[in-house]
Formats: sequence, structure tokens, C-alpha cells
Amino acid sequence: MAYKQDGQDSDIFVQSCIITNNFPETLEEMLSVVEKHGEDGHGKWMSDMDLVMEYAKCDPDDYWCEWTVPKWLTIGDKVFFYHALGAKQRVPKLLRQARREYAPESDLAKLLEQAWNAVNPTDRTYEPQNDLVKLLEHCYELMEKYSGKIYGCAELIDKPKSLPEDEEGYIYISKIHIFENPIDRTDFREFIKISPGATITPLSGGSATQLKQRLGDHNQLPEYLQIANFEDKGFHNVNRDTWISISCAPHTRFRLEYQIRAYFIDFLLDELKDERSPLLEECECFKKDNSSKGIVDYFVRIEKTWLPVEAKLNILAERHLFLQTAKYLDLEKFVPKKGSNIGKPYEENISSYCLVIDLLGLYIVNKDGFVNCDYNNPVWRRVDIGRELIADIRSTLGKLISG
Repeated sequence: MAYKQDGQDSDIFVQSCIITNNFPETLEEMLSVVEKHGEDGHGKWMSDMDLVMEYAKCDPDDYWCEWTVPKWLTIGDKVFFYHALGAKQRVPKLLRQARREYAPESDLAKLLEQAWNAVNPTDRTYEPQNDLVKLLEHCYELMEKYSGKIYGCAELIDKPKSLPEDEEGYIYISKIHIFENPIDRTDFREFIKISPGATITPLSGGSATQLKQRLGDHNQLPEYLQIANFEDKGFHNVNRDTWISISCAPHTRFRLEYQIRAYFIDFLLDELKDERSPLLEECECFKKDNSSKGIVDYFVRIEKTWLPVEAKLNILAERHLFLQTAKYLDLEKFVPKKGSNIGKPYEENISSYCLVIDLLGLYIVNKDGFVNCDYNNPVWRRVDIGRELIADIRSTLGKLISG
């Protein structure tokens, strides 16, 4: 299911989480943050929060950034930014330490200045670690304004068209919005609990909806948040008779890989496989030199040929998908590590193709890459699956792998 932006599909349910900006505990960690983010457009060092603020100033049509988000989030989902409450203890402590340890008269500062002068004999303008002190003073100001508050939001987007064709498999965020009036944790703690030290706080549909309402009471919300429908669809009623109507519905959102395996892939493969053949799980794969190359999630037999199947929550988050699937192709044998057939070697009729399944659908892969599909366009889409299509999938796969 591809999410259409700009409000075109406001009836589609989305997921969300809170991303916490936890402040570093030591000066060394603070310097690592600086090294990672570099400087802003004015030559000033940036903290994690400064990076968010910088992106918020950009035109969303011209910028994007990679971000670490949970794998259960996908295109069109929303994230909220929260400034950790712990910054109130850490920022003053690090600022005092930086002022003390990097003061001009300190031994460390003198050594740093000597090193600078040795490399730059004609430039005597260096002030030892002055930039770090200035950054921490700036972080103190941010802390005073934002600590313990949700201050922004963003939307997950598809791969930007301006990136090279081979730049695949990444998750990006865009349209970062900073709220004019951030809301304090006291305004939402009765329905959202943010664990101390946690980077990600998943939000239920009800919690996200309440949070949006609270933010809207004090702010003008961006359009993508105004139209967002947050909702959970549980799997407690999924069985052999209902899995298609529940797990293949457009509104269904899988948060974890075990969910998509247990409530979608297991049922699908059970209907695709040859009658009375086992569905083999966690199979160790061996190449012709008898070396173990990896463990694939499943092997399923279709038209008497064994097909490896790899389960993913979202292949857009897989940076090395083809390196992984290559471990399951051109095998000498495979051995299940789980179930009643554990330890039994299978050495005959092993396919040179691999089936990859994620929340969007089913993809066929061989040693050359995708076959009649790509990262954003599976061969068969999850939301289209029904009894008739399952029969077509089995027939198509059978002809392909046994031919």
C-alpha cells in the first residue's frame, strides 16, 4: 500500500511514535554529536535538536534526511520530537565542566592551543574549545525552552526522486514542523508514558489522536498532521478464516516483524505450499563448498521445488537486501533449525529464486536482483490478496521456479 501525500488518502490509517532527543552525558559524547552533525549555515556547531531545527527551515520539496526510526513505521507515518527532561541535569553539569576544563588557563587548553599553533603558525585567533562552550550555552537556552516538551513533528517519505536509482532501501523524513507552542509532558502524561532514557516511544492510535488534539489546541498543525488518522487494528481475531480480511486490509499496520510473520506470512505460505508438505522455518543455508552462509526465515515447497522465503517488516529499511538474499541462492542444501524437521538436510530441487515478503507485498529476487518488481512495487500487493489471487501466485511461482 503506497501512501499518497498531500492529503490525497486521508482515510488511510497511519502509525506514529515519539522520538526523544536525549542529551549526552559526557563531553566526549557531546563532541561525537558535533562530529556527526557538523556546523549549521552560520558556522556554529549543532546538537541533535539543532539538526531538527535546521531541517525545519528548509523547503520540504528540496530536502530530506535519513533518520533512525522503528522498522514498523513506513511511508506516510508520523513522528513527534520530544526534548528529554534529563537535559535539565546534564546541560548545566557539562557546561560547568567545559568552562573549567577548557578555560584558557587550564593545562588542557594550553596543550590544545600549542597543537593549534603548531599546525597554524600564522593564525593566532584560536580560542581553546570556545565553540564547545558556546554550543553548551546555546543548549542551555534550548533546555530552558523545550526540556520535557514535544516541540515538533515530521512525516516519513518515499525515496526522493533526485537520488540515484541505486540509492535504495533507506527511510527518510521530511516536512519537519516546529510547534510555536510546544506542549509540556504534564499535558499528555495521563495518556502517554515516556520511559526515561528511551529513544523511541510507540504511540497507540488513541494516544496519537489525543496528542494531536492537545497540540492543535495551542498550535496551527501542518496539513499532514491535521488529516492524519491514527488507529490500531489488532490481530486477536486472526485465524484461517479471517486472516485475509484482517491482515490484508488497507488499514492494517504491522508494528513488528513477528506480527507480519504470525498474522500474514505464515497463513499465506500455508496456502501456497504443496499439499501435505511442511512449512520449514529458520533454515541454515549451505553453498557448494559446504560452508554455512546464513539462515533464511522459511522454505516452502511449490510444485515440488523448495523456494526460500525471507520475511521483512519493510524492505525500504533494508540497506543490504541483495547481499542477504544472495546467501539463500544457488544452494547445495539447507537444514531447518526449528520445528519437527529440525536437523534434517534437504538437498534436492532447491530454487535459484527467493521470495521476499513485507508489509507492502511479495517480491521475487534472483542473483541479479529484483524480478519484475522493485522496492516500491512488489509483484503482488498485500492489499490485493484474496483466494483467487493466491491461486494465481502459486501458479506463477510454480512455473517460474520449476521451469
